[in-house]
Amino acid sequence: LTHEYIAAVEFGHAINRVKWGIWDFEELKNLYAPLVELRQRYPAVNITGPATIDFEYPFLLAAMQQWPQQVPVAAISHHLYVDRRGAPENPQSRFNAVDKFALAAAIASYLKVPDDKVVVSEVNWPISGASIYSPVTSPFEYRLGEPGGGAG
Repeated sequence: LTHEYIAAVEFGHAINRVKWGIWDFEELKNLYAPLVELRQRYPAVNITGPATIDFEYPFLLAAMQQWPQQVPVAAISHHLYVDRRGAPENPQSRFNAVDKFALAAAIASYLKVPDDKVVVSEVNWPISGASIYSPVTSPFEYRLGEPGGGAG
């Protein structure tokens, strides 16, 4: 890592899902532990996080309570998946994708992130006509003989 080649590092990946390896906040603190040394060693590299997935902002706030106070977060990073909504403009409760981004910016403001910066580093939604396939569903849910369904 050198600042000449790296502008930012996103710390974490879907930390609110145990299948990605974070079981509790003690493990999250352990994941965050190297951040202090990383920041001291590479002060020009911007550090973003916590990289939560889906529309789970209460977890994002809880994760940021574990963030080392000596390490400024350059941006709130987030993975916003809308595969269960059909399209970004479709609402989840009262929030479509733009509303979710606005709420994330409000959270960044509350956390005193510079310029209320939010980085949505992953986003997805299903492709029309691609059947029921989703990387988060089980194979037994696929219908045989349909696009995306499997051969049997």
